[in-house]
Amino acid sequence: MEKLISVKRYFTALDTAAMFAKEIPPKMIADLLKKAALEKSIDDFRIVDPWDIEELFETLDLSREIGKDKIAELEWLYLPILARVGSGRPPKMLHQELSNNPEFFAEVIRFVYKPKNESIDEEREELPQELKKQRAHLAWQLLNTWKTVPGSDSSGRIDYKKLKSWVDKTRDICMKLNRLESCDKHIGQVLAYAVPDEDGNWPPEAVCRIIDEIRSKELESGFKIGIYNQRGIITKSLFEGGTQERALAEQYRKYAEKQNTAFPKTASILKRIAESYELEARREDEEAEKRKLEW
Repeated sequence: MEKLISVKRYFTALDTAAMFAKEIPPKMIADLLKKAALEKSIDDFRIVDPWDIEELFETLDLSREIGKDKIAELEWLYLPILARVGSGRPPKMLHQELSNNPEFFAEVIRFVYKPKNESIDEEREELPQELKKQRAHLAWQLLNTWKTVPGSDSSGRIDYKKLKSWVDKTRDICMKLNRLESCDKHIGQVLAYAVPDEDGNWPPEAVCRIIDEIRSKELESGFKIGIYNQRGIITKSLFEGGTQERALAEQYRKYAEKQNTAFPKTASILKRIAESYELEARREDEEAEKRKLEW
């Protein structure tokens, strides 16, 4: 391994390291990952499988020698691999940092979105435009793979006070950066990944309180986007029609009924989602009938 690294065959070294990950010192793995990302290698990067990179990160996760800050730094460098669809090891340190650190979240928002009022002067970075575009793309990937609700514990249960504190600080920073609308959209998206409470109610009370208290159109829009995105890729039989969509419509109507009295704003969003699934179900039924006739 040391010889491969010394002659800058970093990708061959990564491929080899993945086969012997448990036998190689974690510090060597961390150093190799950094060199392979930042320095020019004389071999072909295509010999490295994305799953090999994931395995090396999992090895670092289990190590007590490598700190979370170091792993988070490496996650930035390998974000296109870790944040891809089907990744078995998402950029969890960065996701945790988003959920714990309002300043970091606001900085990532700044990387992706321009200020609403572009006439406001901003501090100019001495960074090539190409690098700014690359950074913006990575930051966008990070935001759109983020599913850890701020204020939640390892089981997904949310502490309202912690969530409210994070939301207030984040919105205050982003307002000063003239990016409040973009901020609210992504807050809404991550709130959609909250888990049901102990009684099976969804969204849990903490999320409903945030939605009803803030009453932001952008947050509500992001919340709906997050719900639709959770469905992911779907498969259907040829003549199935709108069966799946009707089931979802019924589910969200039940959610809305339970929240209607205490949280009317949240309930109205859930009702609109149910209505959209009902409309989609009718379209799917019509398409299925057409296929039957053509068949």
